[in-house]
Amino acid sequence: MALATTRFERMREHVKVISRYNYKQAIYAIRRDTTLTTGIAIYTRYNETIFWPIILKYAALIDLATLLPAKGPANRFTIAEKAATKKFMEDSAEVT
Repeated sequence: MALATTRFERMREHVKVISRYNYKQAIYAIRRDTTLTTGIAIYTRYNETIFWPIILKYAALIDLATLLPAKGPANRFTIAEKAATKKFMEDSAEVT
């Protein structure tokens, strides 16, 4: 069974278990875990391709009168896009 958790104690236990394997079993477990994490990384990168369209949809809903003026040098992003990006980052990082 491969490890798929965010709990640190569970990760530590998984590593301890692998360290008790013989060489052949340990190599198999490491390859399996590497394959799993590679798959998760590919899935994550693919998921990220939809982030900007989602942020733009939220930015279109923001009332510009509620936003503070932009600080710093001007760039190609609107104040609404910046606010929507901030909210998206906060909301998507929340663990429920």
